[in-house]
Amino acid sequence: MIIGDGQTFHFTFVPANACPGESLKSQSGLNGCLIVCSALALTESLDENSLVIRIQPDEGITLKFDSKVPGQQTRIRSVNMDFRYGASFGVQLAEAYERLLLDCILGDSTLYARRDMTERGWEIVTPILEEWESTKPDFSNYEAGTWGPKASDELLARDGNRWRRL
Repeated sequence: MIIGDGQTFHFTFVPANACPGESLKSQSGLNGCLIVCSALALTESLDENSLVIRIQPDEGITLKFDSKVPGQQTRIRSVNMDFRYGASFGVQLAEAYERLLLDCILGDSTLYARRDMTERGWEIVTPILEEWESTKPDFSNYEAGTWGPKASDELLARDGNRWRRL
């Protein structure tokens, strides 16, 4: 989980939350949700603005925001900008492992890690794993097929926020 606050005038106290996970209820590899509450809100009834980045199985980006309806009156309406990779290009995307296996068959090693990269990765991660083994950190885990650990809901709730369920 990634949490941050905007540091500019328009985004002061705006939380930015991303929730990556394995075996979540939603099949998206990353449900990135950026909630934006403008400091210059025109009305109290604005819907939440959001940016949702979907990795799999329906790769794409959706941006939902409030916009002033054209005309002399100040009327605000929610609008969506939606990009779906497969629909935009009229193709069904290969699953991640399908792509890797095809690249292997074709002799394209671009997406494969080299031996030195893998060894360096283990050099970095091994001390972390050893520390975790010796200290047994309190880690909020979750059951497969759920929305993730309850601790992530509680963390956002402390600031009056919540996850957007996809």
